[in-house]
Amino acid sequence: MLAVLSNHAASLSKLDLADCARTMNDNVASKLIKCTNLVELHLDYCKKISKETLLELVTAMPRLVVLGVSACAVTDSFLSAIFLDLTPEQRLQRRALHTLIIARCKLLTERCLDALCHASQLHVLIMSSSHFITPAGLLRICTALPSLKMLDVTWCPNLPKLPSKYAVSTSEEASTNDIAAHELFTGQLTALLPGAAIYY
Repeated sequence: MLAVLSNHAASLSKLDLADCARTMNDNVASKLIKCTNLVELHLDYCKKISKETLLELVTAMPRLVVLGVSACAVTDSFLSAIFLDLTPEQRLQRRALHTLIIARCKLLTERCLDALCHASQLHVLIMSSSHFITPAGLLRICTALPSLKMLDVTWCPNLPKLPSKYAVSTSEEASTNDIAAHELFTGQLTALLPGAAIYY
């Protein structure tokens, strides 16, 4: 794999290394720095890559349209670096990034919302199984990112959920309240992103 990357780095446009999670580390990932023409990069579940190397890679790839880093060492500062703390030239380049996949990123906190809300160019945002997502935070994101065509926030534990049909201890009143809260929240999301595919 390293030989292929070295010989064809400049000509590669898409690279999916999610299946190489066990062998991907900083040493291997650093070889990707020459792939400056990538428009699509998937490093999902490559947990051995440090946040510093992740940032170095993304910074070296200004043409990225799709970035998948689910379950990686993605932090609040990482998102700030690629969306918020940019020079005018970098901001213009970063507008190419339309799809961001950050599911199961356990290091993210609610502070990352400041950066995400500056990613107004995003069309697809996947944040499933994210503990930092709250109802208020999600509404803030939807308000700031009107261009979203697909939003995935499934399995986010802090969002209103429909009561499970298997929850035998749930009272009828509690179930009714849960359903009402869920429908109200879903309506708010739909109003902010009309026509978008929302998975919640």
